[in-house]
Amino acid sequence: MGITSAFIAAKYENVTSPDLEEFSKITGGIFQKSDILDMEGKILLSLDFNLTVASPLTFFDRYARLVE
Repeated sequence: MGITSAFIAAKYENVTSPDLEEFSKITGGIFQKSDILDMEGKILLSLDFNLTVASPLTFFDRYARLVE
């Protein structure tokens, strides 16, 4: 679950999606890409896809991008 959590965090924080192949290689081949994707789905479903609480900063960031 740890490698999948890192994969989700990287997708959330980075501008571009991380390479799933690299995350599979980090585990020494113990987990295949399909294993990581399956666990990602389970984690996100258990969280109801709620990764962030809306805050004033979230709205300001979105507004700032719109007015650029």
